[in-house]
Amino acid sequence: LEKDFSKALEQGELQLFLQPKRFLQQEGWAGSEALVRWQHPRLGLLPPGRFIHFLEASGEIRQLDLYILEAACRTIHRWLEEGREVLPISFNISRANFANRTLVEDILSIVDRWQVPHRLLEVEVTESALFNDSRILGEKVHQLHDAGLRLAVDDFGTGYSTLATLEQLPVDVLKLDKGFVDSWQLRPDSRMIWDIVEMARHIGMLVVIEGVENAAQAEMTRRA
Repeated sequence: LEKDFSKALEQGELQLFLQPKRFLQQEGWAGSEALVRWQHPRLGLLPPGRFIHFLEASGEIRQLDLYILEAACRTIHRWLEEGREVLPISFNISRANFANRTLVEDILSIVDRWQVPHRLLEVEVTESALFNDSRILGEKVHQLHDAGLRLAVDDFGTGYSTLATLEQLPVDVLKLDKGFVDSWQLRPDSRMIWDIVEMARHIGMLVVIEGVENAAQAEMTRRA
């Protein structure tokens, strides 16, 4: 797979998949998240767990981040040309990419080349990256936010950040790791998600809860 990756980019084997986000307090879609799958010519459709780890180790994850952003922008551009209603798409930027001095320029260049309104894109940064590398990430995060892109903290609850610390950054969205939903089903009396949602709302953040996959989980999160 490592040997095949460069060719996969050239051949367009890395494919954009969109995972939907749905409002819980009202009917309708809230947007989606850009995910990646590898349509390998011999091995079939591969999930990211099969290849992301070695891309992070080699640094090639930087190419993949921008490749998927371009695919998302191309999709949004086509939808706008067709006159469709377009909702925001979030995309991941890996920790390794924030070491790139031209990251902000690279992102905005792709977005503007496809004439995508900045409000339709949301940058996702993992909680561990944001707080372990805050000096490196801080300036770029502010620049992207000032350019009109929303900022989401992914995998919130798996690291050590606090909402008080988050308040100092231009964070628009908290994404709660699916472990919250899994553990909540085992302890339905827990108010952890309720408290996080309430605090996030108090400082003006939206909350995305991952891993809601059935009616019972949807009702639990709707109550929160």
